[in-house]
Amino acid sequence: MTKNRNEIGVYVLSFDMKYPMGYWEEKPWSPSFISNQMIKIGKTRKYTHRMKEYEHTYGFRASEPELPDVIDYYAKKGITDLNFNKCNGCDSREPHHHVKQEYFRSTGLMFSDEMAEDINKGIEEYIGEVFKEHKLKGFNNKGRVREYYCKSQLQNIIKEIDCFIEEKEKEIK
Repeated sequence: MTKNRNEIGVYVLSFDMKYPMGYWEEKPWSPSFISNQMIKIGKTRKYTHRMKEYEHTYGFRASEPELPDVIDYYAKKGITDLNFNKCNGCDSREPHHHVKQEYFRSTGLMFSDEMAEDINKGIEEYIGEVFKEHKLKGFNNKGRVREYYCKSQLQNIIKEIDCFIEEKEKEIK
């Protein structure tokens, strides 16, 4: 059983970076970028922990990961000091992030662990189907990211998530 059932749920994030940022911090060569015109739909069992991961990826970093592939990537560009002390999403050198938590709804309190997991997965699949024409693969629709959508659909997606969960609640009552 999970320690904090409030942490199990579904979230929607938006981003406010000036420049698109790499989706994989540990793969700076990736063609997948996230921009301020995108939102992310996700599910989690540990909401607080997951948000910290996003804030680290999409914000100021004192240094890049010291992994062999990352070191090699920058070395080929003539960069040996990975202590950048900057944000790739804006011009700031102060600690901050570009993640805005638009929505979170816990499913862990209303449903069993297994049912919450099924509902959270079902929400992602349902939103993917209903909003498939608004789904993006990355900045300029290039890349391989999943569960990212046009920011213009933010309120519509939140409304659909709420309706989906409310229907599931009715089914178990």
